[in-house]
Amino acid sequence: RTSGSSAQSELKDIPAPPIQLKLLAQPPVAHCPDPVDLPACASNIQTAYDNWKSDFSYSGGTAPVTVTSGPVPALPANPECNGVNLSYEYKVTDFCGKTSTCTSTFKVGKPAAVDVTGPASVDLTSCDFADQTALNNAFAEWVAKFQLLEDGCNAIPTDLSKLVPPSLCAGGKVDVTYEASDNCTKDSHTAHFYITAAAAVDVTGPASVDLTSCD
Repeated sequence: RTSGSSAQSELKDIPAPPIQLKLLAQPPVAHCPDPVDLPACASNIQTAYDNWKSDFSYSGGTAPVTVTSGPVPALPANPECNGVNLSYEYKVTDFCGKTSTCTSTFKVGKPAAVDVTGPASVDLTSCDFADQTALNNAFAEWVAKFQLLEDGCNAIPTDLSKLVPPSLCAGGKVDVTYEASDNCTKDSHTAHFYITAAAAVDVTGPASVDLTSCD
């Protein structure tokens, strides 16, 4: 402003309230991936984990912004068989000391162990059956008791479809080892079906007699 009426004006300072500038720094924001929950026997565990791990990030904050929560937990060994249960709290801190956190989990189900069952061993004789058909039926019922109770991750059991029963007259023994396995566990059951042949029919009698009336 100017003061006075002379040709040369005088510049004067007029006191005024100070101006306050408030600069609001944007705080950091932590971003976590959606939780991952894979079923047992999943085939894409490593890829899913890598994607989950790479999706932790942040935005905003006054540089430098530092991840202060440590590294993302590693995928444990043999996750296909042991399952996985990871939880990670992601935390970032900026230059001004402001922090932000979020949490995500990565889980994989543990597969059930392979489980098979089967009958007890059978020890019989040919005389226990009316005929070969009866023996065949008993053998088929016995074989049917070998069963896969739990297939784990798609375990395939022993094929018993080509087993042949013993002969009724000759007897014989059929040994069966029924087993199944996947990449994690295995199970087996062993039993036999044994038929003892009956002894050959044997008769006896006296020698022939040749006599006369006079004897």
